[in-house]
Amino acid sequence: MKRIPAAILLSLVLTGFLLPGWLSQAREAIEAYPGATTNPVRRLRADLERIFSDPDLGNARWGIKIISLDRSETLYERDASQLFVPASNNKIVTAVVALIRLGPDYRYETRLYTDGQVQNGVLKGNLIVVG
Repeated sequence: MKRIPAAILLSLVLTGFLLPGWLSQAREAIEAYPGATTNPVRRLRADLERIFSDPDLGNARWGIKIISLDRSETLYERDASQLFVPASNNKIVTAVVALIRLGPDYRYETRLYTDGQVQNGVLKGNLIVVG
């Protein structure tokens, strides 16, 4: 039997604790939404399409699939089979591993150097960041 690394296990446990609360809040919000009692699924789909089609989000890529926990029915789907580079989930695992390996008091050291002079509050040269 393979052993699950502590960082991954911790992130899964945290997700397990947080996700049910978020789902419960989402369900309450949908049920409280005006018109939700007439056809909440249709309203949900329309709202999500409006959000994801916003021109201000034109450069964003979305992959989403919402499945009913009660009926196992797909309520909404948009590019759900597309492959994306993981973002936030990887950040959680990375942060947990860093916390475990480095400890909560670890600080990165960053040094600043210049190869020029400051004249009238302006650096005439390069700012060199090390660390």
